[in-house]
Amino acid sequence: MHHFCIFFILVLLFSCNKNNPAPAWLDIQEWSLIKNKTNKEGELSHSFTNAYIEIDDETIGFFELPIKLPILKTGKHQIKISPVVLNNGISASKTIYPFCEPYKVEFELLENKTIKISPVTSYYSDCIYWIEDFEDAGVKIKTDDGYSNILSISNDKNFLKYGNNYAQISLNKNNSFWQGKTNTNSSLPQGKNIYLEVDYLNTVQLITGVYINNGSGINYSPNVTLNAQNKNNLKWKKVYIDLRQMVSYSQQGSIFEQYFKIINPDLEDSNFVLLDNIKIIYRP
Repeated sequence: MHHFCIFFILVLLFSCNKNNPAPAWLDIQEWSLIKNKTNKEGELSHSFTNAYIEIDDETIGFFELPIKLPILKTGKHQIKISPVVLNNGISASKTIYPFCEPYKVEFELLENKTIKISPVTSYYSDCIYWIEDFEDAGVKIKTDDGYSNILSISNDKNFLKYGNNYAQISLNKNNSFWQGKTNTNSSLPQGKNIYLEVDYLNTVQLITGVYINNGSGINYSPNVTLNAQNKNNLKWKKVYIDLRQMVSYSQQGSIFEQYFKIINPDLEDSNFVLLDNIKIIYRP
């Protein structure tokens, strides 16, 4: 769709003024995420499928990658490409990810010439993380009281994608509900960008939320619901969940945990949810 829009805009520009120069072209490839110098960011999984593009600080717009983009400029220009996420998994809510560096490069643009760009990004070196990637002996996701502890660590090669392990919650007729939460016991900063990153694969609906303990009471606040995947087309996905509003509107000094809730609607024995690379991330 975005390719059609670009074509339409280009045709419109040329129809308005036939004396316009021919465009230069930017052939922008998919993102690569690399380690930064601190090497604290954990597994380098990402879902940066979009980019926000600027030329000499002038906004060009949001675009899905890869894309071949016409630019009605010539000469030397600085191109800035920022990684973009679908905020809370919503395709209409594209947001520059505040924890990864933009890719900057200077090129000389020439009419009818194509410049190929392969953007690279990394997390800012001052990012603060809480990570559960299920690689260590202890598990930092605790099953809530009243639920069977059906979370296990698996390394089935049919599903393994990152590292050596992932978490699996298997549901059946006897255990058709599960809820668990992180054990961070953390007081997250108010007024700052905070995100929860999760890699997941699910045959049933997965509900994410925030468990808030403000000292005088406990509140379970549902946040983002991830729809069940088609069992014939299962794949690992990644979601970026915005926590800023929930944290900032809570009482100062509150303790926050991330919780996950699963319900087996059909009481099938073959339903499950896989989790990996759970990160809580913010900057000081």
